[in-house]
Amino acid sequence: MRIGEALGLRHADIAAAERTVTVVPRNNVNRARSKSREQRSIPVSAELLRLWSDYLHAEYGDLDSDYVFVTSSPSHVVRPCLSGRLRPGAPAAAPHRHRLRPALVPAHRGHPGTA
Repeated sequence: MRIGEALGLRHADIAAAERTVTVVPRNNVNRARSKSREQRSIPVSAELLRLWSDYLHAEYGDLDSDYVFVTSSPSHVVRPCLSGRLRPGAPAAAPHRHRLRPALVPAHRGHPGTA
């Protein structure tokens, strides 16, 4: 599952009885999106569903949001986690942009047998 897909998850996308998570392409207020335009279901383990349940009871509490991953501001405004941010207030990250850098830098420096 991609990070944008995870940040766009809603509780209704998790089917515990069927042990699946459905990735639904949609417009999210946090700008998270799936790369594919096709809906798909992912089988998940019972352990992952237990972790989700523990998260709901221990971390989520009484928060009112249909998003699975949320952040709460000091004023207790609940928002879905932002896509591309590692933590609240951090500059936007673009890890996808840098994925080829380790392979390309040596090639640009003239190292043989690279990239």
